[in-house]
Amino acid sequence: MSGSGPLIDGVTVLDLAALPATAMAAQLLVDVGARSATSLEEADIVLATGPRNGGRPDSIWVTVTPFGSTGPRSSWRASDLGVMASSGNLYCTGDPDRAPVRCAGNAAYAHSGSETAFAVLTALASGRRPVDVDVSMQEVVLVANMGAAGRYFRGGNRGRRLGANIGRTREIWPTKDGWVSFGLRGGKARVPSLDTMARLIDEPALTSRDWTKWDPNKATDDELREVEGYVGDWFARHTTAELYDIACETNIMLAPVNSPRELYASAQLAAREFFDDEGVPRKWAHFNVLPRSGVSSAHMWAEE
Repeated sequence: MSGSGPLIDGVTVLDLAALPATAMAAQLLVDVGARSATSLEEADIVLATGPRNGGRPDSIWVTVTPFGSTGPRSSWRASDLGVMASSGNLYCTGDPDRAPVRCAGNAAYAHSGSETAFAVLTALASGRRPVDVDVSMQEVVLVANMGAAGRYFRGGNRGRRLGANIGRTREIWPTKDGWVSFGLRGGKARVPSLDTMARLIDEPALTSRDWTKWDPNKATDDELREVEGYVGDWFARHTTAELYDIACETNIMLAPVNSPRELYASAQLAAREFFDDEGVPRKWAHFNVLPRSGVSSAHMWAEE
């Protein structure tokens, strides 16, 4: 397979590990321009589960393991479930009167795949050769917990399972031409957004509501569907760009779901002259690659 992206055109990647996380990382690298290598001698980037063993001396070797390649747990083995448990994620997932519940799908592999691809791009941009990158899946998922584990040492709060804390309300909404993210949730931080949204929609059933008392977990199904109906209809009458402009003006906690179309149409990126006339990023890391010799030069944030 070969990639169509312009970022690392000519770079070759070999997945020796054949794990879900490394397979995802390899595919992400292909998506931004890499090619699949067929041998160690050909590969600029090697994804593996152990230390460097053969291959070109100037390659980037990426070791992906559950707990890192060094340290007291480096010899431990774990699946997706084990990584999610050891990261603390399982501790707070599920109902308070029941056992922990794992995330749907292979969440640890998904987190680790994208972070591994990012680690590879960072190593490429460094310009150093050879480079050995050590990815700990447990550390990756721990970071995805938004610092909750680290805060325990300051406040002593271990967290707790809250059940369907945000599970009853919708998060992703269709617009006239795409999608937006908007949490129809309660709590002090959400009240200004809900008040503003109600005024913009201008529906008595919403403007007359006391949003400081809004609790979607205690609302009836009919009440939830009514509120979601008004909000969803309003989103569907506007484009994603229109809703994002409204959010910037009113400080609503809303975000566009960016596909390549939205990125290319971004006013912010256009103002920064991020793309050239052919849609290639001009202010990004561009790599010039010599065949079978690895990356020969890297230019960070340089105009072409």
